[in-house]
Amino acid sequence: MSFDALTLAAVRDELAPLMTGARIQKVVFADELSLAVELFAPKVGRTNVLLSAHLERGRIQRIPQLPARGVEHDSPFGLLARKHLRDARIRSVHQPRLERVFELDCEQRDSSERPYRLVLIVEAMGRRSNLVLVDGDGVILDAARRTPPSRNARRPVLPHLPYSPPPPQDRLLPEDLAADTLSTGASGSLDRWLAQRVAGLSPLAAREIAFRATGSASSVVEGVDWSGVVDTTRSLLEMIDTHAWSPSVAFDSEDHPLDYAPYGLSHLAAAGDMLTTYTSISQAIHDFYARVESSGLARRGDPLAAERKALLAPIDRAAHAAIRRIAALEHQLNTGQTDREPLRRAGDAILAHLTEIPSAASEVVIDGERIALDSRLSPVENAQAYFARYRKARETEARVPQLLDEARQTAEHLADLRTLVEVADQMEAIRALRREVAAATGAGAQKESKRTSKSAPYRRVSLAGGWEALVGTSAAGNATVTFDVARGEDLWLHARGSPGAHVILRGGGEPPAEVLERAAELAAAHSAARQASSVEVDVTRKRYVKKVPGGPPGLVRYTNERTLRVTPRT
Repeated sequence: MSFDALTLAAVRDELAPLMTGARIQKVVFADELSLAVELFAPKVGRTNVLLSAHLERGRIQRIPQLPARGVEHDSPFGLLARKHLRDARIRSVHQPRLERVFELDCEQRDSSERPYRLVLIVEAMGRRSNLVLVDGDGVILDAARRTPPSRNARRPVLPHLPYSPPPPQDRLLPEDLAADTLSTGASGSLDRWLAQRVAGLSPLAAREIAFRATGSASSVVEGVDWSGVVDTTRSLLEMIDTHAWSPSVAFDSEDHPLDYAPYGLSHLAAAGDMLTTYTSISQAIHDFYARVESSGLARRGDPLAAERKALLAPIDRAAHAAIRRIAALEHQLNTGQTDREPLRRAGDAILAHLTEIPSAASEVVIDGERIALDSRLSPVENAQAYFARYRKARETEARVPQLLDEARQTAEHLADLRTLVEVADQMEAIRALRREVAAATGAGAQKESKRTSKSAPYRRVSLAGGWEALVGTSAAGNATVTFDVARGEDLWLHARGSPGAHVILRGGGEPPAEVLERAAELAAAHSAARQASSVEVDVTRKRYVKKVPGGPPGLVRYTNERTLRVTPRT
């Protein structure tokens, strides 16, 4: 499934006439990263729109009705979004060229009826997806996923920082396309080369272009007529300007949805899959996800489905508790930092003006600053109370960062466990995960048979040329393959910014490009991004991978990485 730049352009064309000038009447959070809005505009009426930064199913689309509220408690971002967006008027909608970013430029009024501007930015970019609320000066008010400089020094996303758009990728723009520029350095399959080199193309769109140009969705670059490929590529990208969309959804022989696009998926139709066309891209997306939901997540005839379900329930409960704890600690830290100095100044001011403060006073104004007092306490006792609160705030500022880091590590560990449970395909992995889930969530572990296998918590995958990939099947398995089995020069792979398995690639010397790509496909397929059509996978030497001190098993930090973009494949 691929919500790419072309799909977003079709959505923008559909929604712009409905949203421009409309007023936001209702705001509903379907989950922490997805909000739906009810709009009303004269001569248009009501329109419901989903704005989702879901990490696997992020998208923007028109929907028939608002979804039910999907969060038990509002996050700080949720509260802020409701405050600023409800009753706001949408001035315009915008998509940066060939980007998966959708911007709602809004006008709101404050309590004094003075207008002010704000922008809701939906970054529907797979594992990097986010919802960001920005003021009229381009300063971040808040984001659904905060990213401190310690996690992304190049593009931190935190309140009070200036918003920086996602950095443009080093790809060819439509006007730069030519046979010589596109063919330079080409290797491997044509569709993958196009996805890597041409701006705005997802792997799905690249396969469609390869099929239309050569008759095969996975043809190799050798002997390709590059002029024909350039013409076909331009023809598909020109839909952004011509608005000649032809949305479609492809279904397999059992009527399971395969993919959707704002154009006819002719390469899937030629492969024998059924193609259904739609009058709008939102209808196509809605039908696709409705079929996905009705199909269910468990694989047909999957003997481990019940085991997975039993493990996912305590993980989800613990993850929800971890998210609440993180929000509470962040609030506690921000409050301590904001209140500390005012508390000290208030105490100092009271001591400096003891003789001027009447007994039983409930407040005092000193140097133009109003200071609240407890009328039951003497001025000296009030000063002491302010100093006590100051010391508590100072202690909080010193203590909370470590607690917050531990809570974030817990949430990251639980996300890893959830993904590893979802991709587990052997009972041995389930047994190992059962123990780890019990340890991480406090849930009672079931007794294991004395004959439980002692096999390693990872699996081996033989690759071409004698190369081998080791795939962690549990958190302990991730730690084992990385720190017990791998050598310093072995390659370590992991889906970028996504929970999942550690993969070690080992053999002799430098691996061929096709072997490295195959290992990256395994890492993508054993990650939370496995359902995406394109996944970024980080690759580095094992010696650059370090354990997080005191962190849960399998939690690491790494440097000196390079990134591959692949399609998940087991």
